[in-house]
Amino acid sequence: MAVSYDSPAILKDFANRHKIEFPLVADPESKIISSFGVFNSQATGMTKGMAHPGFYFIDAAGVIRAGEMGFAGAALGPAALTGGYSA
Repeated sequence: MAVSYDSPAILKDFANRHKIEFPLVADPESKIISSFGVFNSQATGMTKGMAHPGFYFIDAAGVIRAGEMGFAGAALGPAALTGGYSA
């Protein structure tokens, strides 16, 4: 699953053009993005609401196990990920 600040229509078009088969979740108000602490508050204009680039690996039990944030690829282990936050 991927989360984007784009609208459902934009995500559907993007998935179709790039043949993406996993779910793309629209978060136009950046509520999910903010809840994971990756909201880019410095983004303006067309990028307003955008997340910092990165990913979280969430296991079947909903526990965040690993992640990577930012352009430099700062690796995040379980201890660094919001104190064992469960999705």
